[in-house]
Amino acid sequence: MLAQDSSINTLYLTKLILHPNNYLEDFKALFLAVAKNTRLTHLDISSSALTPEHMIIIADAIRINNVLKTVDLSNCNISASGSSLIAQAIADNQACALEDVPGIRLNMKDCLSILNLDKVFRNKSNSYILKFLKARKWEGLEEVHRIRLVFAGNGASGKTTLIRRLKHGAFDDSLLLTDGVDISSLTLNNIEMTVFDFAGQPEYEHTHTLFFDESALFILLHNPRSAASNWRQVVQVFLNMILNCAPTADVILVTTRADEAVLSTDEIDEIKAMCPNDNIKHCIPVDSKSGTGISQLIEALVDVASKNPNTTTQIPRSFERLRRELSSIEKDIFSIPVERIGAMYPWWPTDMTALALELFKNWVNL
Repeated sequence: MLAQDSSINTLYLTKLILHPNNYLEDFKALFLAVAKNTRLTHLDISSSALTPEHMIIIADAIRINNVLKTVDLSNCNISASGSSLIAQAIADNQACALEDVPGIRLNMKDCLSILNLDKVFRNKSNSYILKFLKARKWEGLEEVHRIRLVFAGNGASGKTTLIRRLKHGAFDDSLLLTDGVDISSLTLNNIEMTVFDFAGQPEYEHTHTLFFDESALFILLHNPRSAASNWRQVVQVFLNMILNCAPTADVILVTTRADEAVLSTDEIDEIKAMCPNDNIKHCIPVDSKSGTGISQLIEALVDVASKNPNTTTQIPRSFERLRRELSSIEKDIFSIPVERIGAMYPWWPTDMTALALELFKNWVNL
C-alpha cells in the first residue's frame, strides 16, 4: 500500500483519463493513501482529465497531508471552483507544507478571499503566496490597520494645505503647488494612512485613476469661495473620476475656507445626488488656517476608515517588525544595503526578505 511505503516520495499519475462514475472509488482509495503517506513530497497529476468529483478528493488529501511540497495539476483545465477547493484545503491545513501547486491560480479573487489575503497578492505566483502563508502560520499574526487616503479636487481647493494641517496641527501659509502626486503618511487613532495628494490641474487628470480603487478612502475637496460659475461641473468631473474606477468607494466631501463661506444644505444635497451609491459619508466644512472643523474631519476619517473592510490586515509578526525598523531608519538615507536588512533577521532566507520588502512597497503604492 502507498500509505505504508516509506520509500516513495514522488508519485506520477499523469494523463489519467477519468470520469465521474468510472473508478471513482479506486481514485478515492488511492488519495486516502496519499493523504496518509508521511514521505510523499511530490505528486504529479498533470495533463489529466479531472472532474469536480476528483478535485474534491484531491483537496481532501491536501487538507490532511502535512509533507506534500508539490501537487502538479498543470494542463488539467482546472476551473475557478476547482482552484477555490484547493485554496480552502490549504487554508484548513494548519501544517500545510505545499510550496507550489502548478495548474491552480491562488491569486484569483475568490482564492485570495479564502486565504485571507488582500489584493497585493493578485499578481503573485502560487509559490510566493504559499511562502507568505507559511510565515503567517509559523510566526503568528499581528493585526495592522492601514488605508490609502486619496485627496482629489481642483488646483485651488486647498488639498496640500489641509494635509499639512492634519499632519502637523498647524497652518502653513507658504505657496504650495503639487506637481503630479505627492505621497506621504498620516496616522490617526492607530490607523496608518498613506496619503496621495494629486495635482488638480487638468493635465494631470489621466494619471489619477491609476491609483483609484474601492479599497481607498477619498477626500473630495471643494472651495465654496470659488468664483467659477461652473463649480458644479468641476465637482462632477472629480466625482466621476472616482466613481468610474471605484463605484462603491467611500467619499468624504470637505469644503474649505469654512470661516468665509459654506455650502448650503441644498448645494450639499445636490452634490450627494451625483453619487448613485450613497458614496458621500460625511460633509465637513473646514478652515485650515483657523482650525475650524479639523477635529470633526479627523473623527470622520477614523470613522469611515475603521468601517472599511480593507483597512485591517493580519501579517506575520516578523514582517511588521521589519517594517517598523525600516520606518525608523534615518530619513536622509537614500538606499539601504541588503546586508543591513539581512542583519535584522539573520535567520530569514533571502527570498523571504525580498518578499517582505515587496509587500511593503505594494501596500503603499497599490
